[in-house]
Amino acid sequence: MSLDSMQAACNHTPMGHLFYHVLCPTQSLTKRATIVAFGCLLLVGGLFAAYSAISKYLSTPPSPKKPSNPEIDEQATLDNSKNESVSQPEIVDNLKPMEFVGKLMNSKHYNTFQPVNCEIATLATSYFDHIATFKTALKAHQINPWDQEDVLQAADALIKIAYKISCLTLEDLKPFTETLIKYGHNERTYAQALTQQDSYQIHTSYYCTNVYHWIRAGILWDGNEVRYPTVSEAYAHRFYKKETRENSWNAMYNDYCDRLRSYVNEEDLKKADERLANWTVKDTESKTFKGVPDKQPGHQYAFLDGIL
Repeated sequence: MSLDSMQAACNHTPMGHLFYHVLCPTQSLTKRATIVAFGCLLLVGGLFAAYSAISKYLSTPPSPKKPSNPEIDEQATLDNSKNESVSQPEIVDNLKPMEFVGKLMNSKHYNTFQPVNCEIATLATSYFDHIATFKTALKAHQINPWDQEDVLQAADALIKIAYKISCLTLEDLKPFTETLIKYGHNERTYAQALTQQDSYQIHTSYYCTNVYHWIRAGILWDGNEVRYPTVSEAYAHRFYKKETRENSWNAMYNDYCDRLRSYVNEEDLKKADERLANWTVKDTESKTFKGVPDKQPGHQYAFLDGIL
């Protein structure tokens, strides 16, 4: 464009003509230089903003897709929430998995079917180590043990690993029953798998509920045996008061009771073995708690008389 034509264009442009014709000769050199510099700054700023946005997008990992099946989504939400609220038990490296052996009160042995999830057997070995620690702490404090920090810490570690094993037991029901069929055994329901003496699950399904009832009842080691005292109202109150350690134990136990019934309904559970149903009644207030709700199938791992 010639200088004359540029001048003509400027003469017919509104007041902001300098922004349309930044080299307009009717404006001073200082103004033209300022506008050019301003435009360069805008360009550089825009490029930098675009670069920052792209970098942030590329560095942010994609969010996992939610399952399309609402039942799967609901179960995943439940699992994630409980995994976050419960500390994972500490497991010693190279711990030897435990072999489960069934045993009735009449000492008749079974060739017990083992868990499909190997973590259950490994955790079970650690579980009995925690029981030994718990028992030692009780023996050391035969007077007011539930006011002693080492007893409370041992109880806390024990119920966490018991809760973990019992939840894994429920998750193992599907592969466990499918594996039995695969190897030629008769099909069984989840309720049967949890309650038949030839299933490892008749042991592990009670771990969480056993420990909770020991703790909630405030058991004492009296001489050479366990005694169930009459707990004080103050002690019982701890289990229903929010943000207490005892309330976290209560929450784990109640959650396990709910999880169990998400796999087996109440009627089928009672038909298979009413004892497991009685041991997993939710504890929501003092009057709903029973120290020993029922008898249990006996096995060689018991150390607390009258409970297992």
